[in-house]
Amino acid sequence: MARPYSEVVDLSHLMADPDLKKFAEGLRSQVQAEYQETFGLGEIVAKRRTELNLSQIQLAKSTGVSQADISRIECGKGNPTLDTLRKIFVALQLQMTLEARPLSRCA
Repeated sequence: MARPYSEVVDLSHLMADPDLKKFAEGLRSQVQAEYQETFGLGEIVAKRRTELNLSQIQLAKSTGVSQADISRIECGKGNPTLDTLRKIFVALQLQMTLEARPLSRCA
């Protein structure tokens, strides 16, 4: 059974131990980054679609992107191209910015 995100990042039991606090902070940061990478885009799309009172089917019709692909994107299971994202963002009246930067490395 899936656990909610808030439960996954609850590391209070580790934070209470002074010897594990730095480890727990790093772990929380890593989990948050991976969660955002996997689900962040989908959450943005789903939230905005809902704000505009659009169904996935309506969004699919207005973008030419299949409803199944929209569903996969919203669930964090899709791997959309930039063109697909552009179509979705235009329909949702969102601005898309692409930024290239070096990966940060753990010390």
